[in-house]
Amino acid sequence: LAQRGITLEALLHFYKSLGTPASMPHYTPAVHTTGDVVRQAIIPQSKALRASFADMLAPSERGYPNKMVTHNWGNVFRDLCAAIFADALEEPSFCMVASLLEQDVDVLERMLHKSGRMQQRYWVCAFAVNQHAGICASRPVPEFDTVTGLPHPLCDCGLPKAFNSTGPLTDDGRSIPCEMNKFE
Repeated sequence: LAQRGITLEALLHFYKSLGTPASMPHYTPAVHTTGDVVRQAIIPQSKALRASFADMLAPSERGYPNKMVTHNWGNVFRDLCAAIFADALEEPSFCMVASLLEQDVDVLERMLHKSGRMQQRYWVCAFAVNQHAGICASRPVPEFDTVTGLPHPLCDCGLPKAFNSTGPLTDDGRSIPCEMNKFE
């Protein structure tokens, strides 16, 4: 889990794939949440390997992170990415970067290249946690796409799931195989 930080280059490549026929074609940057992107892009793209998104990347695109990011799955995914890119660029606010992500991502890409930080790694649970070992096949609460209003799709990968109460447990009652309780 600790070695699943992803490079800015990999994050930008993923972001640029959103809204294409191959990845969440209806992606709307100002509206879609991190939860929407996890359910409709990250889980489908990592289904064949039944692994975390980070584990699908080449070794040069993942590894021990320089920084760990905390966020809310109900917030806009564009803003999560903008905050990460703004941090790397040492921008005091993510607003300009968010605008570039919507209007001219190539300018942002050039800025990141020029900064020399494209290989800097960030740990983000959406990419680092193996969603197939946890949430992919169920919706503990009703979840709907924020644009279409349709229920998020469920995954049929068949990988056994491990939640907070799945044994074996540590002495303090936490599940050992669960990946979702390792970074609180």
